[in-house]
Amino acid sequence: MKSLIGCIPIILVLAATAQGQTPTVRAEDGTIFPAPPALSAVTAAESELSGQVFISTNGGESVKLGGVVVSIYSKKDFDEQLAWANRYPDMHTKAVFADGTLESALLALSLRAHEWYLFRPAKYRTQTDADGKFVLRHCVSIPFVVVACAERDVGGDTEYFKWAVSSDELIGPGRLLLTNGNLWKRPASMQ
Repeated sequence: MKSLIGCIPIILVLAATAQGQTPTVRAEDGTIFPAPPALSAVTAAESELSGQVFISTNGGESVKLGGVVVSIYSKKDFDEQLAWANRYPDMHTKAVFADGTLESALLALSLRAHEWYLFRPAKYRTQTDADGKFVLRHCVSIPFVVVACAERDVGGDTEYFKWAVSSDELIGPGRLLLTNGNLWKRPASMQ
């Protein structure tokens, strides 16, 4: 499979066997990376998270971002996935992870396009509507992290936005806004 992103050739090799071994990812140059940690089993009662994704321009205009995938991870899962990415700092330039389904492969490629160092697709995710609004039904208990990536074309240039927002930033029960004010800042260890 050739990546359209930066013309970096990427091959996804899932070396899982019938015995259920952990899949690995292989880059075209032969580098093999272990799969990211498995996600925890979900045990919480169903909850609802709603919100909106928008950015404010320098001119003071609010731009609602539709079609944005919004995912939720337990804080523990997010931290483990981020620690895994830190252990393999060049992994993101060579390979992406997929669990064998077309959907996860496309999501992995999309996340790679945003230089987002993710992991396994979240079990609970949704997509924003044309007004940037979303409703996400999930069974992840607090503390959790809401993850999203977006892009927009501005006069031929592409702006990229990434969020990894803690449940500590809820603006009310089950309500979260993803804006310029809470964009994810890459930890110094990943720069």
